[in-house]
Amino acid sequence: MTRLFCTCLFLIAVTAVPAQHKLFLVKAGEVPEKAIPVEEIYFFSSFTNGTAILKNGSRSNQRFNYHCLLDELQFLSGGDTLAIAEPGLLHKVDIDSITYYYYKGYLRQLMKTDKYTLAVKERITMGDRRKEGAYGISSGTSAIDNYSNIYRDGRAFRLQTKEDVFFKKEYTFYLGDVYNHFILADKKGFYNFFSEKRRAIDNYIKVEKINFNNIDDVKKLFLFCTNK
Repeated sequence: MTRLFCTCLFLIAVTAVPAQHKLFLVKAGEVPEKAIPVEEIYFFSSFTNGTAILKNGSRSNQRFNYHCLLDELQFLSGGDTLAIAEPGLLHKVDIDSITYYYYKGYLRQLMKTDKYTLAVKERITMGDRRKEGAYGISSGTSAIDNYSNIYRDGRAFRLQTKEDVFFKKEYTFYLGDVYNHFILADKKGFYNFFSEKRRAIDNYIKVEKINFNNIDDVKKLFLFCTNK
């Protein structure tokens, strides 16, 4: 699949709290983007109609999909798969019933009120690396020093790995305000966003045994905090 990187947002003028994660083993010589199941790499089963809304109010209708490995919102144009080159210009992207924002990576909206947003960053990142031992057996020791060159740039994931590497899907939750400013949705984040309810939040966390690594627990706490 051809990839092009735009010099502008589109070719036409016209947005950490890790939870449970899946592991994918990419063996030496394999290309991560091909070794990891495509249904895990892309959020939508196919490129889906959506609208990108810029901070200046401009809009562009495209067929989008989110690439979890590269942390990119991609769109189709003339048979090519393109990546949004300047995501910092985005206000939001609506794809079907899903909304994405951009804050140090793409965030997918989980819940929203008139003032607050709960969002998640869903990424596939490199985990443990294994290299061949003295007898050709993969071990969990540290990898070669120049391995970082393979994944420093998103496009580099198309290179072959030189050793066995585990990739993992991670989820990081964020709280956002009406200006799309986001902070981590951990205990400190909830205290900062809902400072007037700090004592009640503290008690709720203890009574309900809130696990900030669990999406259902984070949603439950968000509902508690936004309940008027």
